[in-house]
Amino acid sequence: WLRWCSVLVGSWWRGGTRVAGFRVDNSNGRLNCAFEMAAATQPKLDTSSAQTRQALIEAGGAVFAEAGFHNATVREICRRAGANIAAVHYHFGDKDALYREVLAYYQGRALQKYPLDLGVRAGAPAAERLRAFVRSFLLRIFDHSSDAWHGKLISREMIDPTSALDEIVVERIRPQAR
Repeated sequence: WLRWCSVLVGSWWRGGTRVAGFRVDNSNGRLNCAFEMAAATQPKLDTSSAQTRQALIEAGGAVFAEAGFHNATVREICRRAGANIAAVHYHFGDKDALYREVLAYYQGRALQKYPLDLGVRAGAPAAERLRAFVRSFLLRIFDHSSDAWHGKLISREMIDPTSALDEIVVERIRPQAR
């Protein structure tokens, strides 16, 4: 055991010292070689449920935009979010539900940034309102800011549709039509 622990930690045993994240101890005449995660080498992840959920949505936006729904993996989303792979099941149930939440989240952010009417008054001529609506749509689709995944997600949906887009249309887009 002593030789194994010495090789494992990369140094000969020194009682009670820490070497490379391991603690070697010889208390009570017994050798204990216990792995300790060194705080300095492992970043502490915030385990707040709401923050984990938000991190999954944001990481999901990036992964789904890059790979599409069918090629995206829960493992990659969790890796980018710094979350346990079971977190998707805990917060959303499955990959499909996460995807629906990602679409809704980024559509909401895009609408906040570029409202449908772009500030045109309600009594404006139809041509002016239509111009504002089309401009708003194009600004949302072609937004290239660092976390604006809405355009890429919608583009992927048009190329390789899923049932999630149908739900977005029914729940979020149709109610906005006046």
